Amino acid sequence: MDAIQEHWEVINKLMSKISRKVPGYCETRTSDSYNLPLVLAFSLLDEVLSERQQSGDFPSTTNQIGARMFASKEILPWVDFCLVDEGRNARNDLAHKGQMVTEANCRIYVAAIEQELIVWGGL
Repeated sequence: MDAIQEHWEVINKLMSKISRKVPGYCETRTSDSYNLPLVLAFSLLDEVLSERQQSGDFPSTTNQIGARMFASKEILPWVDFCLVDEGRNARNDLAHKGQMVTEANCRIYVAAIEQELIVWGGL
C-alpha cells in the first residue's frame, strides 16, 4: 500500500500547488486546473479497486471503474458511494465529452475518494 500513499501525496501536492498564490508572480491558474488531480484520484481509486478485485474481495465482469465500484458496493465499507459515483460520472463527462468539472466539485470528489481510501486502509 506504500505506492498508494505515494500516489496520493502527488495528488495532494498538485492540489496545493494549484491553490497556492506566490507573491510577485503573475501566474494565474484557472479552476480547470483542478481537473487533473480529479482524474488522478479516480485513476488511483480504480487501481485500488482492481487490486481488491484481483485479490478476490469481489467479482466483476469488466475492468471498468464503474463496474468495479458497483461490484464492491456491498463488500467494501463505502463512506459515500453515491457521491463518489457522482464524481465518476463527472470524470467520465470530462474524459469523453470535454466537460470541465468545477473547482468546488473537484475538491469535493477528491476529498470523497480520500475518505474511501482511508476507511479501506489504503492511506
